[in-house]
Amino acid sequence: MPSACGSTVTRHSRFYDPNGSVIFQVEDTLYKLIHFTLEKDSEFFCQLFDIGAFGQPTTEGEVDENPIIMPAVTVEAFDLYLELRNNW
Repeated sequence: MPSACGSTVTRHSRFYDPNGSVIFQVEDTLYKLIHFTLEKDSEFFCQLFDIGAFGQPTTEGEVDENPIIMPAVTVEAFDLYLELRNNW
């Protein structure tokens, strides 16, 4: 699937869970994660998901074509966060 800048976006081989509830794009990689596990100990993710609870309904983060974009994060940093957070 092409991204906005024309490069190909791919699903992460480990962190794209078909049972996940929220989709993030970090660089050209999609992550599908269970949002409850992200909210559990993270004020950042709690606030992120609370913001989406208000205002107009949107599909942001619900489908591959409209992921939540994480522009200031690298794949390596997000992978490390998830590995440490979830002990994967």
